Amino acid sequence: MGTLAVCALPLLAGCDGGVQWEFRTFRDAHEIARDANKLTFVYFRNWYSVECTRFEENILKHPEVLAETRGMVCVPLDFDYDQPLARRWRLQKTPAYVIVTPDRSILARADAPITRDDLLEAMRLAKATFAPSTQPRTAPEGTPP
Repeated sequence: MGTLAVCALPLLAGCDGGVQWEFRTFRDAHEIARDANKLTFVYFRNWYSVECTRFEENILKHPEVLAETRGMVCVPLDFDYDQPLARRWRLQKTPAYVIVTPDRSILARADAPITRDDLLEAMRLAKATFAPSTQPRTAPEGTPP
């Protein structure tokens, strides 16, 4: 199956609402995130999975989850097509996600079942963990710069 067809599958299967997806390979999306010093949110789905459709409708489109995706580079991948990457990250079923830093460190990962609260907690923790490394270092108050 061609890359264009694989990238279009998530769009046709329900990944089209809310999240600002980068319909690219992980490598290309991660390069964008690395250049912008952002986290990469990688979502693995199967186009034929009812569980993925429910996850997209009930969790990924939730306003709090959408708010947490802002500032991340989000890429949907087909679990079957991108199986080598899913295997490397020890994901065994869909829906699944991984949150990756610009240097490819994994801050969060999970596969089904994933609740909204679990996803929100993982996203917030990943952002909090990553945030100190993105902030410019400042001298303590009263210390000359």
